[in-house]
Amino acid sequence: MSPVKLIRAASHFNPAFHGYSQQDSMDFFRLILDRLHEELKYAVPISALSDDGNNRKMRRKSGRLAKKNGAEDDSTSVVYKSVISETFGGILRSEVLCHKCNKVTA
Repeated sequence: MSPVKLIRAASHFNPAFHGYSQQDSMDFFRLILDRLHEELKYAVPISALSDDGNNRKMRRKSGRLAKKNGAEDDSTSVVYKSVISETFGGILRSEVLCHKCNKVTA
């Protein structure tokens, strides 16, 4: 595929890539990953997720989102996964250490 065709396809999904303005490669990479995730995603019932700490957080968050969107309870709630979210997904955590009092805030 030629670069021109690739940028033309990208501009179809995100108007920021229309024309000849300069774009960040990270923005382009995110656009590609987001679009691949949308094309490849499949629904996984929240009740089918394993019970480790990260999935409990995901269930709580997904449950709140599903209830906000009209789902009755967690048995009808789903999380959308794909090979993209399984490979690149995760939780970003940032901690700041105060050098004066040694207090860590997350």
